[in-house]
Amino acid sequence: MSKIFALLIGALLLMTNPTDPEFEGFISSQISNNIAGKNLFGDRFANQMVTGFVSKITSDLTQRANYYFFSVYTLDMTGLRVFRPELPPAVKVVGIGGQFIPLTKNPLIK
Repeated sequence: MSKIFALLIGALLLMTNPTDPEFEGFISSQISNNIAGKNLFGDRFANQMVTGFVSKITSDLTQRANYYFFSVYTLDMTGLRVFRPELPPAVKVVGIGGQFIPLTKNPLIK
């Protein structure tokens, strides 16, 4: 019985392992939500520019380690550090069960 339960959990995790487009949508919405109205980059124009920049190149900045039941995404933040040097050089996010859990503390992705 416990083997069947483990197989069911494994199959569920395998089917709900987030895809690259889902991660890109997550990052885009997180950055848009966390930048909007907070004036993080000094002025409204810079905030809009950074949000658009990140949305367009998220796929180029992301490396995915697919472990089938979950994925670990590493987002290269060096381009954004021009605007905010205190940002970490990279952000790691775990995708599991259709959810995303940031592993790196940062002000943009929560």
